[in-house]
Amino acid sequence: MTDMAEATTQAGSMAAQTGVQIDQLSALVGTAVARTKKSGNEIGTALKALFINLTNTSNKKIVGTFDELGISMTKMVGDTGGLAKVTSAFANEMHKRGHTVSVI
Repeated sequence: MTDMAEATTQAGSMAAQTGVQIDQLSALVGTAVARTKKSGNEIGTALKALFINLTNTSNKKIVGTFDELGISMTKMVGDTGGLAKVTSAFANEMHKRGHTVSVI
């Protein structure tokens, strides 16, 4: 329970700004803590960085990667679907390319 509280403290605000619901954040944290055995603080910090990077439409490397996959970051950032829509689009594109990606 402490890990969940620490991770939410670190990543909760950015998660909300990117459209991630509390149940989705909880699933991300729970899965990450269980799989990596890292602390809630470490997981929360990593998720916060992920959310920040996913909304950074000025980073050419990040934007270029999503462009190669046919995912518009500028549309995504302003979209109401938030991160869930992006991760789903990412998984679909990777699947089309023969890769298996699990989305929580």
